Amino acid sequence: MHLYFIPGLGLDERIFRNLDLSGYEYTFQDWIEPLPDESIRSYAIRLSADFIEDEQIVVIGQSLGGIMAQEIAAVKTVSLVIPISSVCSRKEIPAYFRLICTLKLYRLFSRNLVIKSFYFWGRLFDYDTKEQRQLFRSMMSKRSDYFLQGALKQFACWKKPRLSSANLIFHIHGDYDHTLPIRWIQNPDRVVKGGGHFMIYKKSDIVSPYINEAINFYNTLQE
Repeated sequence: MHLYFIPGLGLDERIFRNLDLSGYEYTFQDWIEPLPDESIRSYAIRLSADFIEDEQIVVIGQSLGGIMAQEIAAVKTVSLVIPISSVCSRKEIPAYFRLICTLKLYRLFSRNLVIKSFYFWGRLFDYDTKEQRQLFRSMMSKRSDYFLQGALKQFACWKKPRLSSANLIFHIHGDYDHTLPIRWIQNPDRVVKGGGHFMIYKKSDIVSPYINEAINFYNTLQE
């Protein structure tokens, strides 16, 4: 079994560094630049091109990474998908994100806009400490405007792909997530009390056992 981790929109593998992954083989998959007019399905195929399909694959994604994990499961043989602080259907996407899609406001999204405005909204959206805010700025500074606009479009306009009945999804969400409020989320498998959108980094001591639980549950089903 091999675990593949995909970070959230504009973020990178550093959001996973507090997880306890002892006993697992894993890969942190970074984002790649999208091609012009590329569909999310085509992007998922390119992003997962190096995934090893001769062994059981678990794809774990935070936020947009959780959406991409489900897209990858639609084009590759994936045993288990674990979306964290993410959505599992279009109904779970808050109305304000869907409005971004309808009005095409993603065209206004830019790295400078995010970084310069971060001072005003960072704490509200779960970046509490100076270290966490510096980490966010460092991760976001790596991304191009083209990538960020395309990523926000894919998030805001996403429609869940058709998955095989063999695809097991184990959804982990926090009850203090201001980006994707839990009131929009339908039947998450595990809820982290006090968990915000950045809980995979801040509450890794709780999230890690839930990841183990999901994998053990999948293994039990195979017996």
